[in-house]
Amino acid sequence: MILGPDSLVPNGRDLRELGKMLLWFIGFGRKPGFERWAYWEKLDYWAFCLAALVIGISGLMLWYPNLFCVVLPGTILNVAKMVHSEFAIYIASFLFLIHFFHAHFRPEKFPMDLSVLTGVVSERHLRKYRPEYVSRLEREGKLDEMRITAPSKRNLWLNVVGGILVFALGLCLLAVTVLASLGE
Repeated sequence: MILGPDSLVPNGRDLRELGKMLLWFIGFGRKPGFERWAYWEKLDYWAFCLAALVIGISGLMLWYPNLFCVVLPGTILNVAKMVHSEFAIYIASFLFLIHFFHAHFRPEKFPMDLSVLTGVVSERHLRKYRPEYVSRLEREGKLDEMRITAPSKRNLWLNVVGGILVFALGLCLLAVTVLASLGE
């Protein structure tokens, strides 16, 4: 099975979950239970891939202008320069802000989602926020295989300190990026 429930490829289920979330936002429904990946996580992933592709291709055009101008008109380099510089700054800032909101600033994750640092998510968290995923794992008999012991307090503390330092560095880079783009 190529496109199973663990796939990051958007599908009809994501549209249904988005519709259910919109109804829940305005008070006309229950919050949907999500599978392995929620629609916003897939969007975050594919937006990053698309941005990397666009910025990468424009960067290659600037790096090898003679090669690209054999096929394309020379004016395309002006577009590539604009896309590579401006688009890169705005897309990186947008992805940074959207990703950090969804990964860290949501009430159930605040102040920090430690799963990115430890590789571990509590079963209680999964049962509350990914009930359909847990149900599938139980049906398939895979839930017991996934259980591990929690990291030690020392390792957890070191992960939190490291995460805070990386987050602070990211905020500083975002601030510098915004200031640089405003100064032009």
